[in-house]
Amino acid sequence: MRKVKLTGGEPLLRSDLAEIVGRISKVKGIVEVSLTTNGILLSEAAWKLKEAGLARVNVNLPSLRGEVYKDVTGSPLLGNVLEGIAEAEKAGLTPVKLNMVVLKGLNEQDVWSAMKFIEGRNLVLQLIELEKIGAGSEIYGRYYSSLNPVEEKLEAEACRVEVRPLHNRKIYYLKDGRVKVELVRPFHNSEFCANCKRLRVTADGKLKPCLMRNDNLVDVAPLLLHNPFSRRNVEEALRRAVALREPFYPRRARQT
Repeated sequence: MRKVKLTGGEPLLRSDLAEIVGRISKVKGIVEVSLTTNGILLSEAAWKLKEAGLARVNVNLPSLRGEVYKDVTGSPLLGNVLEGIAEAEKAGLTPVKLNMVVLKGLNEQDVWSAMKFIEGRNLVLQLIELEKIGAGSEIYGRYYSSLNPVEEKLEAEACRVEVRPLHNRKIYYLKDGRVKVELVRPFHNSEFCANCKRLRVTADGKLKPCLMRNDNLVDVAPLLLHNPFSRRNVEEALRRAVALREPFYPRRARQT
């Protein structure tokens, strides 16, 4: 285990977040601690988190239009988020990745304004297709928007294309590399699951080998709270969780 990402809920609501980041970053073998946030409280926390050892942040940004942002998130605080992104960039929590789930009839047109927003900055736009899991299952039919048209335009305009080997995700560089766009499309990409090495921890203390499953969780909360604490038992639980890992999508058969 070399990289740790703190997610939520909203991590910035914790008053002890900087302490948590600092303690994790000091663990032997950890090379990166990152954070996913809605960005509303980021401007006042960015520098403190950087000093504590945070490497970078992902920020939810469904739109640069206040009314659309409010429709999607329920919050009128887009201005706070934009301030937070700018402060994170100044503090060196970079590259700041902006997560935009593309939703039909809501923010499809915002993809292009978001590309202009990141141009020449240490920002990466991550365009994410709505997934038919969790809360997404209830709204999928109404809001799913294929990224095929966007990808076709990116393919035509990109000066360079990279592929992240972990999830076989494409990264497009446009305008001489001044714009960087990454596509997150797990339902159109069997390699996304086949190469996954991530292990999540739920809020109630269970190891979750697969984002898309809830039938193979390993409960570690009792082990962490047990007195006396047994590191060996926790390591065995981690090994058990890793052994339960299997691709949600099987790897495509390769012709030889």
